[in-house]
Amino acid sequence: MMKKTLKSIVAIILVISMMLSTSVIVFATSKEEYLSDIRLIYAHTYNQAKQDMNNSNLEGYQILNENLNSETGEIGVWLAYKTTDDVDYAITDISVMQMGGGYSAGNYRALIESSKEE
Repeated sequence: MMKKTLKSIVAIILVISMMLSTSVIVFATSKEEYLSDIRLIYAHTYNQAKQDMNNSNLEGYQILNENLNSETGEIGVWLAYKTTDDVDYAITDISVMQMGGGYSAGNYRALIESSKEE
């Protein structure tokens, strides 16, 4: 009986240690990934958007195969993005402005500067 109990305890300890070592390895190899840049590419097709992105030297960018402007009858809009594992380069805030709403480039720059101060 003592021998059987000892074997069971050793087996349980081995299983727990294997589970812990596996989770430590997974944790050590996984890194958080953050968005560091977003670009819009205007093109008629996905392949043309990819080609335009490559011609623009946007190294490290991925492009989504989804036309954000589909079914409008206008030129396609494709989203390209870049990621980083450095939290200091992560996008932490996004503002969207209606550029046809009476804002000028000067107003936009002033708005950006005032938001940085805040």
